[in-house]
Amino acid sequence: PTDAVTLGLSYGYLDYKIKDFVINGVDRSDTAVVAFAPANVLSAYLEYTLPTTPIGQPVLRLDSVYKDRVDFDTLSYARSWAEPYSLLNARITLEKIPFSNFDIRLSLWGRNLSNESNQIMGIDFGEFQTGMFGDPRAFGVDLRMKF
Repeated sequence: PTDAVTLGLSYGYLDYKIKDFVINGVDRSDTAVVAFAPANVLSAYLEYTLPTTPIGQPVLRLDSVYKDRVDFDTLSYARSWAEPYSLLNARITLEKIPFSNFDIRLSLWGRNLSNESNQIMGIDFGEFQTGMFGDPRAFGVDLRMKF
């Protein structure tokens, strides 16, 4: 065991039964679903803190998230749902950067490293469907300073 490594894991499971769901006198409780509520979600991360150096303390982080199929409508029409997907993210941080009395952190990060194309919203209008998708692969830099 070491204090330099941190592992995190979380899991969520949704099991439900709709008792009454009547539309125009028709009971739809057997086919209705809870919109925007995946049955399974999972996230995990690994963080490694390296020894402090004269320029600060490096921290490496890798995380991933999985989301099960999501229905966008309670009646789950032909294409008003999204396939399951997972995303991979990474971050390299240099914290405790020595500069006066400031608490400074510099991070380089990447999100959706596998460039997954995942639908996050959709509406089925019958003749056509619309949809919105999650962010593509992205990279960035954060500079944080507490004073």
